[in-house]
Amino acid sequence: MKKIDAFWVLPALLFGLHQAAQSLSLSNSWLRSYADDLLVIPLCLGLLDAFALRIHRPISGRRRAVYALIGIFWFGWFFEKRIPESRAGFTSDPADWIAYSAGAILYLAAISRLNPNKAKSNREGSKGSSLRN
Repeated sequence: MKKIDAFWVLPALLFGLHQAAQSLSLSNSWLRSYADDLLVIPLCLGLLDAFALRIHRPISGRRRAVYALIGIFWFGWFFEKRIPESRAGFTSDPADWIAYSAGAILYLAAISRLNPNKAKSNREGSKGSSLRN
């Protein structure tokens, strides 16, 4: 059995706990408004990293940052523009964009600080080793 990747398990666990807290009416208004938005980018990037590692194609730090930007703009456009325009009862909240961005920044910082080997791709690692020789 392969090692479970904490970089996607932790956001998934926090998301599940928040959903359970909401169903038990234990969540406050701030958490109901922003917790899921804060966790969605780390969850998606964590799953993407886990998949890339399983197929032995780690994602470089620069590419991961590009994926984070794509995620921020996609989730922001879809949930803050597209859905509120097309469905009654949904509203757009500009602070959600901040939550998406904060989640991405937290993920990128955590992966580079807590697991620096994972933050680098094979190509970046091999470039560094050739300079030493």
